[in-house]
Amino acid sequence: LGIDPSQVFTVDATGIARECIGRPIPNTPMLGALVRVTGIMDYDKFLAEMQNLLRSKFGDREDLISGNVAAISRAFEEVQSA
Repeated sequence: LGIDPSQVFTVDATGIARECIGRPIPNTPMLGALVRVTGIMDYDKFLAEMQNLLRSKFGDREDLISGNVAAISRAFEEVQSA
């Protein structure tokens, strides 16, 4: 993927999760950071897939779906090279 394995990246995934989801669970924001750092897949396609996955998991809980999508987006934007 063209990433220097010695390079370090940071993102406040727990803080983002608290603000966007209301719970200190960093898993979802970390996915956004991972996609940004690695370029492993197209971000728009990833976000669409995550929305589908979240809909299948949370059903009509739009608050959870939109919160998780916001957390992914913020981490994607906020991840930084250390």
